Amino acid sequence: MSRSAASAALNYAEGTGSGSDRDYANKLRIAFKEMREVKQTINLLISLSPDTEQIQMFTILIQKADRLAAILYNCCRKAEA
Repeated sequence: MSRSAASAALNYAEGTGSGSDRDYANKLRIAFKEMREVKQTINLLISLSPDTEQIQMFTILIQKADRLAAILYNCCRKAEA
């Protein structure tokens, strides 16, 4: 999970420093895909965890990842327009 999250952050940062609009849109698309992967991994962890406290923490992380994915998706749409 940490690799996907780090990859999303790094691709976003690389996209903001890109030289072309096409490269910017591509990096944001990659960051969005990585954030979806983070959400899937957290869902898997929720299904495997017997601990209620951990499940609550993972649920909060899912909500945050969902918000970030929505932001990245909107940025992708605007960059591709």
